[in-house]
Amino acid sequence: MYYSVIRAAIKSVLDGLSTAGTIGTVYNGEQNKQSIHTPKFPAVEIVRLPSMATYLDNQTDLTNFVFELRIYSRLVAETNQQDAELIGDAAIDSIVGAFMIKANSHLSGLLEVRIEPIESGSGTHTWNGEQVRRDVITLKCQKLVSLT
Repeated sequence: MYYSVIRAAIKSVLDGLSTAGTIGTVYNGEQNKQSIHTPKFPAVEIVRLPSMATYLDNQTDLTNFVFELRIYSRLVAETNQQDAELIGDAAIDSIVGAFMIKANSHLSGLLEVRIEPIESGSGTHTWNGEQVRRDVITLKCQKLVSLT
């Protein structure tokens, strides 16, 4: 229904940041944690979470389409936790800033309500065979959905 359209709009914003060199590889979905592919860091996965609808009236629901942006920064011997955290902070700043720009805040008119990027967690993980710091931004995308 709307997941693929909203995901494509989110990926377009992130691809712009990748092209500018602000972030590295952008994945359109969750990657195999044991993959041998080495991404360009900081890498970002776009992951869909369950949606929630709020009843408005007998013709319309306000549906929250929720996505996680998982941002991975490499931890290697020469990069300590603090450095990876600073790299993650810079990626978070650029991503949140990109979604605050007027054209992107409604995904170019796709959403009726301003997109809400919320930092929702961080930690150290093994991903694609490497030790990484993972920061998470949750995107709440509200869309009016007709019931008729």
